[in-house]
Amino acid sequence: MCTIIITGVVHQLAIEFDTYKNEFDPDDNHIAIDTVSVQNPVAVKSLNSTGIYLKTGREITVRVEYDGWTKNLQIYVGYNGDPLVSFLNHTMKLRHTIPSSVYVGFTAATGTQLFTLNPFFFSSFLKF
Repeated sequence: MCTIIITGVVHQLAIEFDTYKNEFDPDDNHIAIDTVSVQNPVAVKSLNSTGIYLKTGREITVRVEYDGWTKNLQIYVGYNGDPLVSFLNHTMKLRHTIPSSVYVGFTAATGTQLFTLNPFFFSSFLKF
């Protein structure tokens, strides 16, 4: 017999691009920052005010930046070829959220929609 104990401490950071409205979501076109659960994001915001719609099929460019000095996580978004706009800004101590060594990956649950990941770049550096 195997027993699993869940302590509620999850060391993850997820940027959620959501096109389905659950009862806890603001709408079916939002981005959220999740650390423990998609039902309780640390920050969530609808894209509707930007004129960017995840379901259009157009390519969307996203840039995620974290500044360890200011503890600021910033998400920029825009249609491919258009200037990126500062969209979601959240202050958090990332070192309390994820360990110093991490895996970077992608997951999706899209129902009937199809999303593709075009060029992806990840970089980490120290500012002096």
